[in-house]
Amino acid sequence: MLDTRDPERPSKTFSRCFNAPDLRRWLEGGGTAAGWLRGRVPLISYARISADRWEGDSVGVARQHRNNTRSVEALGCAVVLHYEDDNLTAAKETVPRPAFRRMCQDIVHGHERDTGIPVRGCVSVERERVYLPPSP
Repeated sequence: MLDTRDPERPSKTFSRCFNAPDLRRWLEGGGTAAGWLRGRVPLISYARISADRWEGDSVGVARQHRNNTRSVEALGCAVVLHYEDDNLTAAKETVPRPAFRRMCQDIVHGHERDTGIPVRGCVSVERERVYLPPSP
């Protein structure tokens, strides 16, 4: 799975994707993704933040993932994967967002490329996380 963090050169700017914590625990216990989903629609939680204002790393993206997971539960959906671009702006076209690009590819293919976990779409705390309207 995608992870641009480098232990040799720590940085607050990175992109990564990983299994949602609840699904990860289920899989570690010997279950399958289909068994955990129980008919729910599998979604990706996408979190992006330009800069974390809070103390500690990844506080903003963690909050977004929690909100995304809660938001979809009542709709018959489940977050299976977390994709995040931490400390990366979406306002500049020249700034790459590797997790966003990977998420789009995985949605088009219908599954996460390394694990085969199915995905049907994404959820984010606001539209601007995944789409930035053109400047006037």
